[in-house]
Amino acid sequence: MAEKKSPQTAVDWEAFRQAMGYTPEELEAFRSHANNAYVVENAHLLDRWVIVAEVVDSHGCAAGHKVGDKLYFSPHGVLETEKGPARICVQAIPALASAVAVFQERIIAGLSPDPYLFRHVGCVDVGVACGGWGHVAFRLYALPR
Repeated sequence: MAEKKSPQTAVDWEAFRQAMGYTPEELEAFRSHANNAYVVENAHLLDRWVIVAEVVDSHGCAAGHKVGDKLYFSPHGVLETEKGPARICVQAIPALASAVAVFQERIIAGLSPDPYLFRHVGCVDVGVACGGWGHVAFRLYALPR
């Protein structure tokens, strides 16, 4: 599958520096890595999507995640807490973070976020049968905003 180049947009680097709280030297160091500049120049592509992590299986979850619950992430990697459940188990975050990163990669590369081949992930709790408390599985997908 060939990568599609995405159109870059002009970046107000001073506004970016201020938003990130970088010193001028830190911004220079940040921009010295070509991949950082490429991502920032193409970040507008991320704004078109929301990533959903939907609970498809749950047993023994101390946070109370149940089938059908949905967590929403901006493709910038930010959990949109106002849209999902009030409680989110920290055991779910590692797998979700890795999955959201794959969506980010695809979108920034100018590709559709689908098909994402490995769209199911699970929390790191191994479940009661293996000495844990429970287990939750999520299906991830992207929706246009």
